[in-house]
Amino acid sequence: MVSLIAWLKDTCGNRFNIWFAAGLSLLLVTLISSCEDPGVVGSGFVETGAEVNLDTLKVDDFKVESGFPVFTGNKPYLSVGAYNDQLFGDLTATGVIKPVVSQSVDTLHPDASFGLELGISTANVYGDTTSTTTVELVEMAEPWRGVAWKIDSDVPVSDNVVATADINMEDSLVIDLPDSWYQKYREYFYENPNTRDSLYRYNFKGLALRPVDGNKIVAINASKTSFVFQNPGDTVKTELDISGWGYSLDRQNVPTLPDSLDRIYSTQENAVNFIFESDRETLGSENIARGEMVFDVDRERMRNSLPGNHVRPTPDIMGLYLHDPKDLKYSLSTFNTAFEVQLDSVDYTFRFDLTRYVNQQLFVQPSSDRFIGALLSTNDMNENDGIIRSTVLSNPKARYTYPRLLLTFVNSDIESN
Repeated sequence: MVSLIAWLKDTCGNRFNIWFAAGLSLLLVTLISSCEDPGVVGSGFVETGAEVNLDTLKVDDFKVESGFPVFTGNKPYLSVGAYNDQLFGDLTATGVIKPVVSQSVDTLHPDASFGLELGISTANVYGDTTSTTTVELVEMAEPWRGVAWKIDSDVPVSDNVVATADINMEDSLVIDLPDSWYQKYREYFYENPNTRDSLYRYNFKGLALRPVDGNKIVAINASKTSFVFQNPGDTVKTELDISGWGYSLDRQNVPTLPDSLDRIYSTQENAVNFIFESDRETLGSENIARGEMVFDVDRERMRNSLPGNHVRPTPDIMGLYLHDPKDLKYSLSTFNTAFEVQLDSVDYTFRFDLTRYVNQQLFVQPSSDRFIGALLSTNDMNENDGIIRSTVLSNPKARYTYPRLLLTFVNSDIESN
């Protein structure tokens, strides 16, 4: 049985308000005066003759799994740039992008100006906010599809660098593209509509956004990004949607962590895989009033590894999937989460309410489910949105902050005092 103070800390996350402090004082006085057995608390707050017992179960069967297929194509965000992270290694994100060809536009004048307008999410910059990210826009050498683009896909580029751009802390940036590239695109725009789409798909290969300088990764908002053109005599630019986009991520020189910690990525390159014993021999036969699974983030390590003016997008949400390890061959985004929770911003823990699940295991339908725990995006609870977020979790080798199931039992089968 855990001590009362430790349980209160886990349950309340160190948030002690005036009401709680008063209640705690009253509870301690009651405990001392009644001389109850250790681990049995709160009798005055439940029905007559009932006791509340507290326990912590350490999750020992715990490991980090990798090798999931990770699709980064046609996600809400496109990451581009490079950053040397003291905690998560040297990251390079190379983007790919191409415009639509079948959008309803009346005329593409041969003398029109043509460019790429990037919508940039400054709230999700990763790296040195004072650094300038320089990218080359390079013509791709092979056809590709955004929906099939993976985080580890090769980026086959030609020798044709069509433009160079500097990205700072700005909401949008228009990159002028040369007339030679525009004329290639324009040829497909005026192709026979019956054959245009297939010809365009296999022959017009789009652009790679290749970082060449800087210490920052930017998150490009796909919904605010488009190719733009302006015909002679027009006073405004016309937008052409993007038909495909994605990025590849390379991680190098990842530093070694203490063996009590594990890295987890919101791109879902990896996830935790665990199981806890949920039978009556382990949990007992008492009614469980609350079952809470807790994972601790190493907040100090996360903070201390960032120099001044450096930032990381915060991983706010974690989800639990109930699946067999054989499902690791599939992308996690194809499954629905069983539980989701937001990061507790006070004590930096992910706390899952598993009360119903644990009681079902005891009294309804026992099973030996394995859990897969993964970081999720902020925008879609069951999806990697393309923004690169990372965190460090304690594992079972941690002395105090190991993964654990906090249990509150109510036993009403005893005699009243």
